[in-house]
Amino acid sequence: MDSIQEASKLSLSLDLVSQAKYQLQFLRATIQAGALRHRSNLRLAFYRYEKFWLPLAAEHSNERLSGPLDVEWMWHCHMLAPKLYKEDCKAVVNQVVDHTLKDGKQYSADQKRASILWAKKYPTEPFHPDYSKPFDEKVLEGFASKIKYDVVEAATRQGVFFYQVSLPHYSDEAFLKVSLQRYKQFLYLRTKTDCFITPCYDIDLLWHSHIVNPAIYAKDMERLLGYVFNHDDSVNDRNVDSPLIIAQKSTVELWQDLFGEPYASFGAMYRGYPFAGYFCQVPESDLLTMCSKNLVMNIDEVKVQNSSGDFISGEHVIEITRDECQNKKAVKTIPLSSCQNMNGSLIRNGVGEIPFSTADMKCLNFVIKKISKRMLILSKFETVVTGSLDVIALLQEATNKLDGKGFAFAKEIDLQGTKMEISGKVTDVEPSTCMLTIHPGSFEPSTVPETVFKTWGPMPLEKLPQGRPNQCTVAVHRLVTCC
Repeated sequence: MDSIQEASKLSLSLDLVSQAKYQLQFLRATIQAGALRHRSNLRLAFYRYEKFWLPLAAEHSNERLSGPLDVEWMWHCHMLAPKLYKEDCKAVVNQVVDHTLKDGKQYSADQKRASILWAKKYPTEPFHPDYSKPFDEKVLEGFASKIKYDVVEAATRQGVFFYQVSLPHYSDEAFLKVSLQRYKQFLYLRTKTDCFITPCYDIDLLWHSHIVNPAIYAKDMERLLGYVFNHDDSVNDRNVDSPLIIAQKSTVELWQDLFGEPYASFGAMYRGYPFAGYFCQVPESDLLTMCSKNLVMNIDEVKVQNSSGDFISGEHVIEITRDECQNKKAVKTIPLSSCQNMNGSLIRNGVGEIPFSTADMKCLNFVIKKISKRMLILSKFETVVTGSLDVIALLQEATNKLDGKGFAFAKEIDLQGTKMEISGKVTDVEPSTCMLTIHPGSFEPSTVPETVFKTWGPMPLEKLPQGRPNQCTVAVHRLVTCC
C-alpha cells in the first residue's frame, strides 16, 4: 500500500470539513467587525478574555459556552498555540478550557446562555462592549496577565491568515474534502520526519480547525504521533534564507519523495499581503451612481399635442409600460376622456407613482391606442403612436441630485411625430445591485511593485527574488457600469 493510501487511513475524531466551514464563517464575522483590527481594542479584548471569560468558561466547562465576538477572537487565536494554551489555561484557571466550532444557530444559542451567566457573575461588565468609544487604558492598571503567549500579536497575524483563505473555493465541499486528505498526508509526513514542515493554506485551514478543538486535538495527536504537534504562526519572514522559506523548500522535497506528487496545490498558495486599508473606500454618492437603482417615478402631468384633433375622447387611451424583460403589461392607463382639452392639447394631472428598477428596466414607454373593437367587458385596441422616456439617461443627467429628496424633471417625448410633454419627480432612489462589465486593455511593459503600497495591478512582492527581473507585461482593464 502506497503512502497516500496509508495517510488516508488516519482516523480523526471529528468532522473537519464542517469545522472548517464554521471557522470560515467565524473568521469572516470577526474581520467584518472592523473594531477588532485596532490594537487598543485587541488589548481590551485580551483583558476581558483572561479576566472574565476564562474563569466563566472553566466554571461551566460542561456547557460549551460561546462568548462575545471580541472574547471568542482572543480565544481562537490563543488556542492556535496548543502547547502554550495548555500551560496558560492551567496558570489562569487550573484546567484546559475546551472549545469547538459551531454553526451560526448553535453559536447564537450558546452565546445567549453565556450572556445570562456573565451578567450574574459580572454585573458591572457589559457582555458586548462598545468599541466605538476610545479605550481607556486605565482599565489595565494593576492587571498582571498570567498568559505567556502574545495573543494580541497573534490576532494581528490571524487577520492576514483569513485573507489567504477567504476566496469562495475554500468553502466548497469538494475542495475541503481534498484539503482534508492533504491534511492527513501532512500528519503522515510528520511521522516520517523531525524536520520543520510548513503547510499550504488549504492544509493550514484544516489544521486550525482541528487545533481549536483542544481536547480532541490533543487525543488525536497523542494517538497518531505520540505527542501534541505544536503550531506556530509567528514564523512569517519570507526572505530568501529565512527559516520559513528553507522549511518550505524542505517540505516540498519531502512531500514529493514520500507521496510522488507535487506539494503545491491550485488555490492553496500564498496570495501576498492583504491590500485592505490601502485603497480608498468608494463614497456612498459614487456607489449610488455606479449601482443599478430602485426608485419611484412620480408623474404629475402628461400633455399630448392634439391640435389636429386626431385623438378623440372615448376612443383613445394612453398606456404607460416599463420595458421589463418578462412583463409588458401597462402600469398606468389614461383614458383621454379623463384629460382636459386646453389650447389644442390634452392634459392629465396627477397620473401617479410608478415603481422602477434600472436593474432590468431602461425606459418608460408611452403608447396611444385606439379602440378597434368594442366588446361588452373588454375592448380591443390598436396602437396608433409610441414613444419612450429613457429613465437611465434621466438619472445620468441628474447625478448630483441622487439623494433621499429626489429631483424634479420635465421632458418632451416624440410619439412618431406627436409631441408629448411629461413632468414629475423622481423619489426614493436607493442602490440595488452593481453590475460591471470589463473593457479589456492592451498589454504594456511594466514593473512588478515591491510592496503593497504600490499596488495598482500586479500581485505585489514583499521582496524581489534575487537574480530575477521584475519586469512584466500588464493589461489595465476598465470596469464600466452597466446601469
